[in-house]
Amino acid sequence: MPEKIAPMLTKKGKYGLKALVHLAHLPPERLAFVNDIAVANNIPKKFLDAILAELRNAGFVQSRKGKEGGYRLARPAPDIKVGHVIRHPCSRRPARSDPLRKPDQISALRRLR
Repeated sequence: MPEKIAPMLTKKGKYGLKALVHLAHLPPERLAFVNDIAVANNIPKKFLDAILAELRNAGFVQSRKGKEGGYRLARPAPDIKVGHVIRHPCSRRPARSDPLRKPDQISALRRLR
């Protein structure tokens, strides 16, 4: 990943991209087990479970439960743009607060949201 993009992504975002790339290399009809994705990409399994659930809710992946279950891309790999994944809220770091604002102003702004 280019160095300019990497600092803007959370670990969740980086791992999500890794999981999507892993799934993109599989035949479209094949499902991948979470554990296989986790081991192949050095991602903690419990963390990957949560990431894949968010990617499923966002429409990037599909899942099937059970013994024959697993994950696959929800649409063809060329139709999934990296920019869409990066712009997904789970992938981005929150904007840094303005260092000129006082902490009480920042918390007041957060309450207004």
